[in-house]
Amino acid sequence: CCRWEGVECSNTTSHVVALRLSFLQLIVGNASISISNSSTALLDLHHLEILNLTYNDFGGNRIPEFIGSMKQLQHLRLKFCNFSGTIPLQLGNLTNLRTLDLTRNNLRSENLDWLSHLSLLSRLDLSYSNLSDTNWMRHILKLPSLEELSLSHSNIPDVLVTSSVDDDLFVNSLSVINLSENNLTSDAIYSLFRPDHLTKLYLRGNKLKRLPPFSEFYKLEVLDVGFNSLEGTITEANLTKLHSLKTFFLSYNPLTIRISPGWTPPFQLDSISLASSNMGPHFPTWIQTQSRVTLLDLSCNNISGEVPKWFWSLSPTLKNLNLSHNHLSGNLPHSIPSIFIDLSFNNFSGPIPLLHPNTMHFQLSQNMFSGSISSICTTVPMDLEFLDLSSNQLAGKLPNCWKNKSYLNFLILAENSFSGGIPRTLGYLSSLQVLNLRNNNLSG
Repeated sequence: CCRWEGVECSNTTSHVVALRLSFLQLIVGNASISISNSSTALLDLHHLEILNLTYNDFGGNRIPEFIGSMKQLQHLRLKFCNFSGTIPLQLGNLTNLRTLDLTRNNLRSENLDWLSHLSLLSRLDLSYSNLSDTNWMRHILKLPSLEELSLSHSNIPDVLVTSSVDDDLFVNSLSVINLSENNLTSDAIYSLFRPDHLTKLYLRGNKLKRLPPFSEFYKLEVLDVGFNSLEGTITEANLTKLHSLKTFFLSYNPLTIRISPGWTPPFQLDSISLASSNMGPHFPTWIQTQSRVTLLDLSCNNISGEVPKWFWSLSPTLKNLNLSHNHLSGNLPHSIPSIFIDLSFNNFSGPIPLLHPNTMHFQLSQNMFSGSISSICTTVPMDLEFLDLSSNQLAGKLPNCWKNKSYLNFLILAENSFSGGIPRTLGYLSSLQVLNLRNNNLSG
């Protein structure tokens, strides 16, 4: 069996030490996959250190208690396995465990006492479990080796006091924290954070009001605190020590961002999401220094005026661009080489740009673009899925070249001045879900 795919044996003893059996359905088809307390095959693997059954469907059954008898296990991964019921307390017997990943199942736990026995555990992911009745923080604090913690979408209750937090406990080693989408309101969770270790912080989708003290987190690479109720003002003083920052998400908070025009950041970001962050009215000039960005969202910021010319050649890697719902004006460049483009609800004018071959989502609605769209016949990408040019001042005939655009799902050309007949090749759009041509001068 040591030659079987997904099975690893020791070079010295030939004992099976690892089972990596993800996506078994893709290997055995729709045959049922069973693991229960009556199973004995796994129990015979006394030297097993790694058990990875991720992305298999176990039909809503419980995690079998006998897994707690496999005391040599160091890594247990049961992600996306369609397990349900209570997390078995027997997992607390796995005292050699370094990784425990139970995310994306239908699990619950009312008592996390069993975690206190896992002193070697460095990575814990119980996301998408129901932990609403647990005193999760007290139990997490008993894990001296924990480096990565993910409890997103797990209904964890608020931590109301910080008196139980001991500086000598695991919080000194925690580098990755994900508590997203839990409706947390108390900033007592900030007691978990240590600036000399924290590299990734995910708190999006809660109801936090006070900004986390991230200005001192000089090792921070990812900061995602979007979709909260964070208040206050962020200036360059909050960012000057974040030399390692790569992902910066603050979108949809009632805060204010005020960065001096001449400031040069100490970081190079690859993802910037600052939607609805009260940045206007001036276009943020510090963005000019970010030459590696792949995602940029500055929507809903009351930014006005023309987009600086340097912006359109900002980054050759920019794939996702959203400047919608501002007051931006002027003409667009000849072409924008991004996959996702949303410039809707602005005051842009002139002709629409040529579509780049890589573009899949192109949204220019609610602007003042004019002229024809005849160039679409030569520039619409084969993989284009979404095209919205509605509520502009476009005119002329609709091009009759839609026959090979089989991926197009949304075509919205309403509220313009198009005239003539409706092109017959629109009937070839086999994937089309929405076609809106209303309020034009079309016939047929």
